[in-house]
Amino acid sequence: MAKKDNSKTKKPVKQARKTPAKKMQYADGKSDVQKAKDIEDLITVNRRNPFSTLDGTDFEESLSSMSLTDMQELAVSAGIFPSGTKTTLKNKILKEYRAKTIGQKRNGQVTKPSLDPKSKQAADLLRLLNE
Repeated sequence: MAKKDNSKTKKPVKQARKTPAKKMQYADGKSDVQKAKDIEDLITVNRRNPFSTLDGTDFEESLSSMSLTDMQELAVSAGIFPSGTKTTLKNKILKEYRAKTIGQKRNGQVTKPSLDPKSKQAADLLRLLNE
């Protein structure tokens, strides 16, 4: 019987292409502070306080003297959906008032965009977001 040839022919090994080393980018939350402030300044809209007072007792008294339609108008200007009876609407308004005065602002109902898409501020905001 004939012997088997165990010698293997070596195939040429392909060299891996060396890519140029790229500079690593990382986010530590400190480098883009000014950019974040610029974006916040562009997004914020100067809105007046719809409750027109910061004293809770005065507000509760004025709320008690309001009719249902007056409460509904106040609710709409504060970004609250004006539904329900007078009592439930009063509770909704008081809850939103407390949240805004304490500083625990929740996202209210958005009725229109905060920036005009054709304005210069919107263009600056898009430029900053795309950087």
